[in-house]
Amino acid sequence: MKTPATMRDVMEITTSVGCPNGCKICPQELFVGRYRSTRGKNSLSVEDFKKYLDEIPTHVRIDFSGFTEPWSNSACTEMILHAHQAGFEVTAFTTCVGMMKSDVEKIKHIPFVTFVVHLPDDKSNMPFPKRSGYKDILRYVCSSHITNMNFMTMGSLHPDLQDLLHENVSGFLYASRAGNVGGCKPIRKAGHIRCIVSPKLHRNVLLPNGDVVLCCHDYGLDNTLGNLNTCNYEDLFAGPQYKNILARQSNENMGDILCRYCDWSGSRMRGKCIFLREYVKEAIQPVKKKVKRIVKGGAGNPTRRSTP
Repeated sequence: MKTPATMRDVMEITTSVGCPNGCKICPQELFVGRYRSTRGKNSLSVEDFKKYLDEIPTHVRIDFSGFTEPWSNSACTEMILHAHQAGFEVTAFTTCVGMMKSDVEKIKHIPFVTFVVHLPDDKSNMPFPKRSGYKDILRYVCSSHITNMNFMTMGSLHPDLQDLLHENVSGFLYASRAGNVGGCKPIRKAGHIRCIVSPKLHRNVLLPNGDVVLCCHDYGLDNTLGNLNTCNYEDLFAGPQYKNILARQSNENMGDILCRYCDWSGSRMRGKCIFLREYVKEAIQPVKKKVKRIVKGGAGNPTRRSTP
């Protein structure tokens, strides 16, 4: 039984430390404070990225997302191009802040698994960027025909964008980032739990200094699996920290862990049910597309009745 695409092994790339957007549901202060106190490099260089990527097998999808806006690092485009040329599947989650038209031209040929554009909303959960030319670059991205491009917002679309994008914008499911977002009161889960989207904990985040932390909710950097300057990808899941995380998921007496406060965790039974659901959805996707093409073709070419 293969792993559904939605639950596959992923390495999220944090290209820099400190996001320019100031979204309300992103605990940037926690991340930046913890990282800058001990971790070193604040920006991921292309040279380091290539070195880290050499340690990661190509079945792992490379997501340009992590704990910041990917294009807050001007070298992001070069990293995406290298990952694609190295044989990795690539996704991007971006606000387009920091992106240039030249970046769009360089990446528009890449077959992204998904390219998600996060848009400002009317409640300023994501504030409207105070960047000159932001709307122009957004318009350029929209007209670029990047593969599998989607749009989302945390509420209703900002009124200044209604003329540009008035439909095909998805809503956002709010999350507490495993209790890291201020003011949230997540429910603590007891007993034997597991990560539903990645039972083996293979959806991780790479930081500029080579550290790999548990997941995209570990803004406090409490669970570092290893560093790709000193180990390879497989080593991340053979060390004592990884084993300790699994133990804390299984046994509450081993100590607390952010997974117990996460919206994406649950019992083994719930995890298996969701895995099966995603597997079925993925399996029938080609059939649904074929039926849609047939229906669309039939609607465009109605059969003519023969006259008596």
